[in-house]
Amino acid sequence: MGKHNHDQNKNPNQNKNNNPNQSQTQNQKFSPRPQSNPNEEFDLRETAPRLGGGRFPGNDRVGTAFDLVEQMHYLFVRVVKAKELPKKHNDHFPNSFVELQLGNFRGTTKHFENVSDPEWNQVFTILKDQIQATSIGFFVKDKDDNNNDHFIGNAELGKVVLRTKCSSSRTPLWNEDLMFVVAEPFEEPLILSLVDKQSANKDEVLGKCSVSLQNVEKRVDHKYATSIFDNQHLQGVDKGGGAKDSKLGKVRIRLSTLETDRVYTHSYPLIVLEPSGVKKLGEIQLAVRFTCTSLVNLLQMYTQPLLPIMHYIYPLSMHQIDSLRHQATQIVSIRLSRAEPPLRKEVVEYMLDVGSTMWSVRKSKANYCRIIEVMTRFTVFCRLFNQICMWKNPFITVLVHMLLLVLVYYPQMILSMMCFAIFMIGISKYRFRPRHPPHMDIKLSLAHTAYGDELDEEFDTFPTSKQGEVLKMRYDRLRCIGSRIQVVIGDLATQGERVHNLLSWRDPRATSLFLILCFISAIVLYVTPSRVIAVSMGFYILRHPRFRHKLPLTPLSFFRRLPARSDSLL
Repeated sequence: MGKHNHDQNKNPNQNKNNNPNQSQTQNQKFSPRPQSNPNEEFDLRETAPRLGGGRFPGNDRVGTAFDLVEQMHYLFVRVVKAKELPKKHNDHFPNSFVELQLGNFRGTTKHFENVSDPEWNQVFTILKDQIQATSIGFFVKDKDDNNNDHFIGNAELGKVVLRTKCSSSRTPLWNEDLMFVVAEPFEEPLILSLVDKQSANKDEVLGKCSVSLQNVEKRVDHKYATSIFDNQHLQGVDKGGGAKDSKLGKVRIRLSTLETDRVYTHSYPLIVLEPSGVKKLGEIQLAVRFTCTSLVNLLQMYTQPLLPIMHYIYPLSMHQIDSLRHQATQIVSIRLSRAEPPLRKEVVEYMLDVGSTMWSVRKSKANYCRIIEVMTRFTVFCRLFNQICMWKNPFITVLVHMLLLVLVYYPQMILSMMCFAIFMIGISKYRFRPRHPPHMDIKLSLAHTAYGDELDEEFDTFPTSKQGEVLKMRYDRLRCIGSRIQVVIGDLATQGERVHNLLSWRDPRATSLFLILCFISAIVLYVTPSRVIAVSMGFYILRHPRFRHKLPLTPLSFFRRLPARSDSLL
């Protein structure tokens, strides 16, 4: 679908004797630059790094600027520890070590003498070209002084087992969700086994079913996210209770906003919102290019549903969705904790915006501003139409009258004129299209205007850890905001109930008047040509201000006098 590359660091003292063109193509990493000016802008900066060129290792292909960086793929394996190893015949624990086997690759850890819970914490790096097998073997052995190592046990990677609950029915029905995490190239099958549990330590397999994962429909996410953290435990595994990884910033790019085969080279500010306010903790320079093998398939993706078909045929409840989201976060956290360097749970939560649904005064204000901005576009159109009706510019108003007559007498042109107008508006906006990928916007987020207590409330735990006057003040503020939302929701409900009460006979006189009006309108509309009605209504709406009065229209006054269920609220 596409590829995205980071500029990584290249030591200028390395490869001094290599081709100079090749040295210029090595990956460059731009470390975060400390903030020197507190008023520094939080916007993107376009850069011009050296990209492409040179030859790729292992073949004779010459790289270009569109290759961005030379790709080198590795497999990192971290051997952490073992627990409760058995004693030997001499009542001593083994001198344990781990031997790793991947095809022809062999690797061994250091050994510990007479230890029941050894912790090696060693990382093995294997180049992709050296991988000659689809599974990894881990063999725990006892080191002998005579080089006669004894086998203790082994495990295979990828043998994850999940079980359903037991059922004693002749026609068992489980209806349980089992979630597995798999990785490309999806060569291992999913095996479903029906087991008869005869005793606590004895199971009998009644049958098996093998499902090839390569034939299962996959979901593709159309966003590319990068998160930068300050890793607090590079020197070893945290023993518990240590400091968490500190957030340094996030870059999220929606792939659909990128032009095909264009190289974007920008420096992204690392923006973090903390209880003390918004901060810029440096910059990261990226080179991103989006490619596609088939333009037809790419355009077809816009017509595809966002979720797998299963979610629409068998929709999940909100409880199930929350449960799956929590499990997915846990599983991804476990997988990333085995990465090199290991990543903790807070990294996954930050990337997935786990806390985005928590209450925040700042986010509520930001969403309110977003709604106002969306409604402003409609308001601008209404204001322009009102200016036309009020004859602010007589020439334009006369042109609108002429357009009305043309559309009334040639109604087949209405839809075509609307589509053509939309086409012309879109073409006129092409010159002003965005030139860079979207990034975190502190003005849109209102992060630069949030004051201390709002941020302190946003970063508070759930349930809250505050007490006394602080909690009282926040509760009163929440009541104030909630009262405004309550009034808006009540007004919307009132208008809907008034529409319903037009025919419900809740107000017998109002319903009688409305039905009589509908009957008379039906006769008038039947005997009057539609063109005359359209022209009359258009000319009435566009009438000159001298024929207008400031009182509300009669239908509007009639509608506002209709009853609503708000009269029955205590």
